[in-house]
Amino acid sequence: DWMLYQWLHTQVDMGDLPFLLFHHSPTETGLVQVLTKPTRSETLLEWITALAPSQPGRRAFLIVDDDAQARMTYRRLIETYFPQTAVLEASSGEEAIQCLQSQTPALILLDLLMPGMSGFELLERLRRQPHTRTVPVIVISGKLLTHADIQRLNYPYVSFQSKEILTPEEWKEVLQEILGHPHNGENSSPLIRQALAFIHQNYMLPISRKDIARSVNLSENYFTSLFREEMHLTPWEYLTRLRIRIACRLLQETSLNIKAIALQVGFSDPGYFTRVFTRLMGDTPQNYRRDASRQPFARTVNFPKLST
Repeated sequence: DWMLYQWLHTQVDMGDLPFLLFHHSPTETGLVQVLTKPTRSETLLEWITALAPSQPGRRAFLIVDDDAQARMTYRRLIETYFPQTAVLEASSGEEAIQCLQSQTPALILLDLLMPGMSGFELLERLRRQPHTRTVPVIVISGKLLTHADIQRLNYPYVSFQSKEILTPEEWKEVLQEILGHPHNGENSSPLIRQALAFIHQNYMLPISRKDIARSVNLSENYFTSLFREEMHLTPWEYLTRLRIRIACRLLQETSLNIKAIALQVGFSDPGYFTRVFTRLMGDTPQNYRRDASRQPFARTVNFPKLST
């Protein structure tokens, strides 16, 4: 049986097929789910339902976010790069549960901070249900992660991306990679998630790439390679964009001067902060604040924005 599985796994058109094997003790190996003999028919049916292709027709992406503007941004991105994909939307965890009763999507984009059922709670429910247990989930949140948050995201087929960090082209790469390998288990390694939590909790300090790599006990070069592979940015690019994203919020929502904002997001030199901000945002911090004050929340970080 193992020889047969290994041979099938080498075949281009069959290498990604999920396998259900029966064995005397429970285990899990790659794409192989091993069930313990004897297995109830209901259990076997649940796993077949979970691993079998979803309904015929166009594949669907489900966007779960209480922010209507965020849902529109994701919808526009999906429709631009994946025109053959149906887009489903839910403004709450409860609405997502109702939607999933009638359709199993190929991918779920999930916000963490929502009124009522949070993204953490919805993710836990998704992983308890056979038909959504292996659906890839990209958690997209503006929340600054803590190490406790990392533990709550510790499920297979779950990756994390910060809101307003990636460009549309980079998002296209992320989606293509996940869709091309729907059953690759961990989309973000625990080490990268730990590094993200370190960055999120220390972005205001003068941390270096070496500091971030040391936080997960990896060499700088290997850590950078691993981080770039999973996050589609180098650690320094990610840290810089995160700092600028937070600076944009402070420009919109506070009256702090530019020097104070620069210091608060980890830039010791206000002049360097202004140059980095202008390069990434296409405008100076002063102009950004003035435009945002005239039209609150009309501008968001997207490096650059999708064209209308």
